[in-house]
Amino acid sequence: MGGIGREANQPATVGRAPRRFVDRNRAEVRTMARYKAALILLIRKMFSQKGRRVEDAFLEQLTPEETDAYISAIPLTWLPDVQAASILQKAAKVLFPDEKNPLFKLGREEAIDNLRGVYKVFAKIASVPMITQQVAKIWRVYHDQGKAWATLTEDQTEGMVVVEGYPEFPPASRVIFAGFISGALEVAGAKDTSVRADVTDPGAWKWSVQIKK
Repeated sequence: MGGIGREANQPATVGRAPRRFVDRNRAEVRTMARYKAALILLIRKMFSQKGRRVEDAFLEQLTPEETDAYISAIPLTWLPDVQAASILQKAAKVLFPDEKNPLFKLGREEAIDNLRGVYKVFAKIASVPMITQQVAKIWRVYHDQGKAWATLTEDQTEGMVVVEGYPEFPPASRVIFAGFISGALEVAGAKDTSVRADVTDPGAWKWSVQIKK
């Protein structure tokens, strides 16, 4: 997840509508949740900086389908969320072998790379309240299912980010999202943050945020 700007305001038809398929065993139509491949492009850049040997160690862990998705991804590519989560989980372990929570680290790096890179103009004026207000737009850039919103206390020391309507949000992706929240707040000037997930209600995933001033 991450990034705002023109892309966030594009019509919903960009990247095409969510694909629908029929589960023949249950004879019902479902929507396949998808994830924007921008983070796949970021890990490709990270691997290019670490060298071929490190990337090969990662590629050896992928299935043929995951390898194809990883190699062929472009900025407007959408991947099935489960496939993207699997690729990113494997990548995080190789990229950050010494981190206690490599997925969280990956999400944090994604936010920093996006908001100080592609959206660096936004980063110059970003603030914690602004990040809070932009959560829904940021979410829509990367996900075609679910709805996100956020709250922030008046003193800007506590907040809550909520994702509704996405009960199948993959566990790995939820950790990456927590890291993204932390990284986005860092770009906005928050020096010390704590992000904790509440997974008790799949209908409304929650992340509580503590911000020390």
